[in-house]
Amino acid sequence: MQGTARNDDALVDDRLVITVLVGALLFLAVGLSQLSVDHTRGAVPASLFALATAGVLGVVTLVLWRWPNIITPRNAVWAVALTSLVVGANPVVYIFCTGIAYPSVGTLLVIVGIGALVPYPRVAAALILILNVIAVLCAIRYPQTATVGTVAMQLLKADLLAVIIAVTWRRTERRLRDANETIRQMAVTDDMTDLLNRRGFIERGGRYLNDAEHRGPAPAARLCRHRRTETDQRLAGACGR
Repeated sequence: MQGTARNDDALVDDRLVITVLVGALLFLAVGLSQLSVDHTRGAVPASLFALATAGVLGVVTLVLWRWPNIITPRNAVWAVALTSLVVGANPVVYIFCTGIAYPSVGTLLVIVGIGALVPYPRVAAALILILNVIAVLCAIRYPQTATVGTVAMQLLKADLLAVIIAVTWRRTERRLRDANETIRQMAVTDDMTDLLNRRGFIERGGRYLNDAEHRGPAPAARLCRHRRTETDQRLAGACGR
């Protein structure tokens, strides 16, 4: 990302930035299309909220692109939860503004999207549960041609699809992570002795020295350095220097 320094704790990569950017473009398209062709009473405020969501996601994209280290394991859950709440509020705002609770296409799409993209199962489950409850209550509050049972069945199908996508994605991600770890281990170990090779020693030593700069060298490192100095002196004496 244009040479931006990365922290080892950073969770942002190019895929996340692209995903948020695509979301911003989608909400921009939805908001503009609703303003253009949706003449339903109350659709204008809902369309403006969609455009505002596109703006929020655009700002998030810019922040992640320019400062990827801003997202760490300590704040990632809250960042994801708040962003998901903004996205999930869109179909609810449309229902409240227009009084149309069926067909709840927006709600179904958001449920599937949360299941596919939110990496924290508890956060995803809580958001999906909230959307289900609100959608059912809206179906009761704003009766349409479909019954509440029909709306509930649609929500259940979306929930199952979200679970299937989430489980499949997590398994694929775990297998990819395991494969990458295997490749990394093969790159830093000798295949015959299973000990660290030259590259492994350099990487391990680099991490150790970086830790030592912050916490001070461990006794083993000081002993190793002392022994190395003694060895160098003996070799220098043997060579007549």
